Amino acid sequence: MNSISFVIFGVFLLANSAFATVVDSACLTAYKSAILQAHNNFRAI
Repeated sequence: MNSISFVIFGVFLLANSAFATVVDSACLTAYKSAILQAHNNFRAI
C-alpha cells in the first residue's frame, strides 16, 4: 500500500467516524426531545 492511498484511507476513516458521531448525537437529541414532549403531553392530560 503506497502512502497516498494510505492517507486517503485514513481521511476516509476519520470522516466516517465523525459522521457517525454527528448522526448519533442528532438521534440522541431527537430522542430526548421526543421523550420530553411525551412527558409534557402526559402532564397536560
